[in-house]
Amino acid sequence: MELSAEIKKHLQALQELGITEISREIETMAERSLFPPPAEAAEAWAVTTTVLSYTGMGEFDSAMRTWSPSSVSVYSFDPEALDPRRMYTFFLQGLSAISRNEFSITETAEYDAADEEAHMIRFQKNGRPYEYVAQSGGDWFDLRILNFINSIQEEENCQHRFFFLVSGCQMIVVFYNTPEWAEAFTEKLGYPLYSAVDF
Repeated sequence: MELSAEIKKHLQALQELGITEISREIETMAERSLFPPPAEAAEAWAVTTTVLSYTGMGEFDSAMRTWSPSSVSVYSFDPEALDPRRMYTFFLQGLSAISRNEFSITETAEYDAADEEAHMIRFQKNGRPYEYVAQSGGDWFDLRILNFINSIQEEENCQHRFFFLVSGCQMIVVFYNTPEWAEAFTEKLGYPLYSAVDF
């Protein structure tokens, strides 16, 4: 299936920004006819974010209840979690993968939330213990943990931050880079990236 000029422009911009693993996903999506017909492809951004979502979603083994990353440049996850008991563990693994272990986490532990009780996440970064209390929403992810993670980055004077966008298929797409890179992303693609959740 032939991609529209606008989609090609977006995908080229992503590759220029260092997100190189997308070519495999584009081929897979084209083979499975997941791209909309040209008449419906006017919203190139929806296609672009779908490609990013597929590229960064990783592999979930439902039998073993494990998740492994699929990319070192983009991580994506569904805020309606596959495994509510390990969703923050998988999230931290995804962040570590795209930071190429610069954001290296050890001793991760999650404590189950019952009904509407808070969900406790504990981990260590660079030997320092951290604790986040996520608001429980059943199998829905508390996106405010992104604010907490970026506050750690700021506290440790790291140049890189985690930036994110929401894709058209309900996925949260996360990148790890500098504020200048995020500005270049917006300049090339016309859409902002966020480093904080304000709700």
